[in-house]
Amino acid sequence: MSTSGKPRVLLMHPILDPGPAILAEAAEVITYPADRPLDEASIRQAAEGCVGIVSQLMDPIRETVLSTPGLKIVSNVAVGFDNIDVPAATAHKVMVTNTRIADLIRENQPEAITDAIEEGSFFDMQSFSTALIDLVVSGQVEQEVAANAATNRHDFLVTLERALKQQKADVVAAERQAKAEEEQAREAQPEPEPEPEPEVPALRLAKAGD
Repeated sequence: MSTSGKPRVLLMHPILDPGPAILAEAAEVITYPADRPLDEASIRQAAEGCVGIVSQLMDPIRETVLSTPGLKIVSNVAVGFDNIDVPAATAHKVMVTNTRIADLIRENQPEAITDAIEEGSFFDMQSFSTALIDLVVSGQVEQEVAANAATNRHDFLVTLERALKQQKADVVAAERQAKAEEEQAREAQPEPEPEPEPEVPALRLAKAGD
């Protein structure tokens, strides 16, 4: 927190209007020096004391940066965020957003954020509930632990049950497919040629007196 009482935000690159004015109204903006290299160590140093980073796709936001004490959010000015280590962000409880989520926040539509995240799987966006379900399905977290952590326990359990049924159906389908492929491969093998019968020596009739 700055002396002005506003949270500090690191702005990695200039952004289009009205972005700068919106940022300045809500936070103390720290501009990343243009002559500083775009490496993790330098970004980490510049982010010290900041609760947020406004980044772009050329900025490597990974473990070194995401472990900065006090960092709460990284907002990427882009559709996706291939430059951000999402698992590391999750581990350090740092929220990651992109332009779509930022637009919803600016337009005061918080109720639409969850749907936007759920629909954004192509860009590796994932809601908290979906992340919990994935952990349970993969066997990394127990169901009861995840249910207790979920925002809405009932909705979580209903969705989880559906996910577990789908997982079981996928396993059965995969086993059937593997069996069918095995049978096809067996049928495609050529029949072994029969072994030639051993030659029987010709019989010679003995004449009387022989």
